[in-house]
Amino acid sequence: MIEIERYEELVPIPDERVGYLKKNLKPISRRLKLALEIDSDCVLHAQGESVDIYFGKKVLVALAFGFGMREAFGLLSDNKQLIVADIGELVPRQSIGRVLGRIIGEEGKTKALIQKITHCKLDVVGQKVGIICTYEMREPLAKAISMLVNGAKQGHVYTYLERCSREQKIDQMLHPYIK
Repeated sequence: MIEIERYEELVPIPDERVGYLKKNLKPISRRLKLALEIDSDCVLHAQGESVDIYFGKKVLVALAFGFGMREAFGLLSDNKQLIVADIGELVPRQSIGRVLGRIIGEEGKTKALIQKITHCKLDVVGQKVGIICTYEMREPLAKAISMLVNGAKQGHVYTYLERCSREQKIDQMLHPYIK
């Protein structure tokens, strides 16, 4: 009988997400085919086969970040990516609130419009921005966030993302079997 090697991955969990994850640990564990446990230091221990760890880690990181179950499990699709940008690493401390405000927009309008144009999920937690998007939209979204961080007008960012989204749709129509 061949013995399958088990691997372990550690995922730090913010305090505000521990309760949510503990409550949903069993269904998450079943769906990812991983043994999951949260220790007293708020670290999630995931154990399983290498392939399950590889795909499961993306989902666990997204859940720890603050995404819901539906968005996080969407990462199991071959074409979905998780991007996390720490705005605190990009701008001086005194500018973080202003920059995050530009990304979120008044009453969340900028965030909502970015999500609508690109069909992504965008979340802002603390000073970090998390995005779940298709592989093709990864670079345009990273550039759009960079544009907002650097002070570009929101209208220019929307126009850029609309153009990228349109180009992606045209590519999909012309090359339907290439993903």
